[in-house]
Amino acid sequence: MLALLLGSCESTYYDAMEQIGIHKRDILIDRIVDAQEAQQDGQVQFKNALEQFRSVVNFDGGELETIYDRLNGEYEDSVSAAEEIRDRIDAVESVADALFDEWTTKLGQYWSANLRRESERQLKNTKTRYTRLLTAMRRAERSIEPVLATCMTTSCT
Repeated sequence: MLALLLGSCESTYYDAMEQIGIHKRDILIDRIVDAQEAQQDGQVQFKNALEQFRSVVNFDGGELETIYDRLNGEYEDSVSAAEEIRDRIDAVESVADALFDEWTTKLGQYWSANLRRESERQLKNTKTRYTRLLTAMRRAERSIEPVLATCMTTSCT
C-alpha cells in the first residue's frame, strides 16, 4: 500500500513538473549530477576521517576525550555522507524508472512502424547506458559500507 501511495506521489510530482516545462529527462540529469556531487563530497569526508584516524594512531597522550569527540564527529559526518549518497542514487533510480515507463508507454502511440522501431532502439541503448551508470553508482555506494562497519568494530567511535 505504501509503495502504491509513494508511486502515485512521484507520478503527481513528475506530472506537475511537466506542466511547468521540466521534463523527467531533465530531472534525471539533475539527480545524476546531485548523486555524483554527493559521491565526491563523500570521498572528501572519508579522506578527512581517515586523516583524523591516522593522527590518533600516533597518539602519545593528551586529552583522550577531545580526540574521541573529534573522531566520533568525523564518523558521524561519514555516516551522513553515506546516507546522502544512497538517497541521491535512489532519487536517480526513481526518476529513471518513471522516464522509462513513460517512454515504453509512448511506443504504443506511434503510427509509423519505422519511428517506433527507432524509438525502441534508442530506449534499449539508453537503458543499457543507464544500467552501467547505476551499477557503477551502486558499486561505489557498497564500497562505503565496509569502511563504516570496520570503523564501528575497530572503535573509530
